[in-house]
Amino acid sequence: MQTAMTKRTTAVRTGLDLKLARVAAGVTQTDLARQMGIWRQTVSVVEGSLRPRPRVVEHYLKALHELADR
Repeated sequence: MQTAMTKRTTAVRTGLDLKLARVAAGVTQTDLARQMGIWRQTVSVVEGSLRPRPRVVEHYLKALHELADR
């Protein structure tokens, strides 16, 4: 049985998918980086990745949804 987070993670194929989700949510890289506890440049690297690691995608999406729900 897949959780909602697992379903979101498997729907992401590239860093560009993450970036598009972030932009659609109206969240900046800086705000997302603060929420994730990482550097803004690291968010940029993740968004430029062809195949971001599933654990990174999960962390990214969790932070993005926390910000978007505010």
